[in-house]
Amino acid sequence: MDLLPIIVLAIFLSSCVPGSDQSAQVVTIVSDTLTQTASPAGATAVSTPLGFPIALATYKSSSLGIQFSYPEVWYLNEFADSKDIFGVPTLVPSILLTSFEPANPPHKLEWTEQTISMQFRGQPIGTRPNSFENWLEIHKQAALANQLTISLEERFLIANQPAVHLILVSGAGGIIHQVLTILNNTEFEINVEGNYDLAKPVLDSLQPISSGALKPPDSEFPAAGICGDAQGDPVNIVLGVAADGLPKAGRCIAINPTLRIKLINQSDGPLNTEFAEFNIDLSVGGEVLLDKPVGDYLALGVHHLPFGPELWVKIIPIPTVTPIPPVATMPGPFRNYSNTEAGYSLTIPPGWNVDEHGLSNPNREVIFYPGYAESFVTYLSISLDFRTKNEIEDFYAQNVPDAFLENTVLNGYPGIKYTYNWGRVEYFIPYQDRLFLIFTDRPGDGNVQQMLGSIKFTPVAITIEATMADNGKTFVMNVGDSLRLNLDLSYGWSAFSISNPAVLAGAQDRLFALEAGTATLTTTGNPECLNFTPPCGMPSILYSIIVIVQ
Repeated sequence: MDLLPIIVLAIFLSSCVPGSDQSAQVVTIVSDTLTQTASPAGATAVSTPLGFPIALATYKSSSLGIQFSYPEVWYLNEFADSKDIFGVPTLVPSILLTSFEPANPPHKLEWTEQTISMQFRGQPIGTRPNSFENWLEIHKQAALANQLTISLEERFLIANQPAVHLILVSGAGGIIHQVLTILNNTEFEINVEGNYDLAKPVLDSLQPISSGALKPPDSEFPAAGICGDAQGDPVNIVLGVAADGLPKAGRCIAINPTLRIKLINQSDGPLNTEFAEFNIDLSVGGEVLLDKPVGDYLALGVHHLPFGPELWVKIIPIPTVTPIPPVATMPGPFRNYSNTEAGYSLTIPPGWNVDEHGLSNPNREVIFYPGYAESFVTYLSISLDFRTKNEIEDFYAQNVPDAFLENTVLNGYPGIKYTYNWGRVEYFIPYQDRLFLIFTDRPGDGNVQQMLGSIKFTPVAITIEATMADNGKTFVMNVGDSLRLNLDLSYGWSAFSISNPAVLAGAQDRLFALEAGTATLTTTGNPECLNFTPPCGMPSILYSIIVIVQ
């Protein structure tokens, strides 16, 4: 049996970040309808731990026969693998859903509780054994054959269909969550890296959809060779032929399947024709809006419009917004600033100063200002805030009612933004269990914009406590975190042993996670009353925990 998919999975676990080698996997765009729309009515809201809402988008794939909801600030890419989950050469529709931009993934050591990558792969059942249990057993045997430990097998339901959640651990300590299910006669393998809790709402929203009746394309590529991109929504398309014999709207228009089209008859006579599911009946000068995304009725590919251009329905990537280039006001190099107490970093332009006097306060405020700073002007301030979202909104409603509130995303981090009528801008960005207040009186200053665009938040090391109740449990830690044993003092504990000191090391009151990997800590406790006369009959205890460092 071909074990290529699991081998690839093992490589992911031990070395790379999802999305960093997408170009090697991409063969062609999935040749079916892929749409992304606003969140439907009744969709469950998602919030950050501090109560900041995240708007949802709905993704629908007719090629895979599924739809699901996800935070709209995440990144979704569709592609086709060159082999199916059994290694057979074919084109397998796949979806990559990440909380980070796939073209610029964070290092694994920078992953936090807000980081996730989900890859969906679908394979029609066909003639292979279609028993869910047989399919599950194939995956489990392949994982074990490739030195992957199955640390959890959890049964649950997806869309009322059997599903299983496997946790696979590599020898290097890498972890991947694998979800297997069958929907719409298609076997799905969903690989999750990062915080699995973030994946649960997506999996809960996963539903099968009917394939629908899509008009097949008239050709795969346009005869025109070059297509102009569609503009606006709806896209106005003129029907009619110019004096040179070419369509008045041009020879070809490329359109994203999420857009709608409006047809305008500028031909020499009335038009009455069928187009996909629509009957087009237009007088001269008449127009009609086909009020649904073209991807709902046209398959990907080229479609011929009567008296119109070739309509090339294709996935058109949304351009990434590039930060405003730095505006240096003084000669000298840019420098990096890192605040380990609050957990963030940014790039500072030449000639700018840093005031850290506020670090002695609970809010850890740091102020950044130029050598030419005006009096009573805050160019950039970053601090911690300890209010909830509701408390913040109540404060502004009562004290700054004219400030304009909007949801925002700062460098991939969702939050809220207040804009004062005199120009000040204040961002409230939650990250892990912290809330950052970032504000500026000069939002239009090029240097301020450059610094705002360079802000990155970083995890702050935490201390985890292991007690008697945790005997036999597994702890997942980040590099830099520490572990403290808080065991029953009525026992005398032997010197503990650690299976992998390169991963976890230190004294009993504090052990440190040094590098990614897995270590087992073991110690034996003998009751102190064994030394009494007469000794007690209490048994000794073998205490053991597993630590997985990411």
